Amino acid sequence: MPQIPTLYLLLLILVPAAHTIGFSGWVAGFVVQLATYTWLHPRLSDYCRLATQLTRGEMFVERDGIIVGVGLTALTLLAIVVSIPYWRAIGLLPR
Repeated sequence: MPQIPTLYLLLLILVPAAHTIGFSGWVAGFVVQLATYTWLHPRLSDYCRLATQLTRGEMFVERDGIIVGVGLTALTLLAIVVSIPYWRAIGLLPR
């Protein structure tokens, strides 16, 4: 599925459900926002495909897109994990 419809569907499902699970809908929305813009392969990213098509493949090769995608995904997951103690401290997540 493309990124934007996936983003909206996950937000519609997870943000209201977050309150029933016991944590803030803001955290669910923030994590969904971050997670939908990551990719492991360049063909999974609308932005990578668009940049490749507009530059006719001169901007980067597929291998570069894979490296950037894996790095972006790793940094996103690290940012979420590092944020968990802060979210707990301010009461957005249960202890």
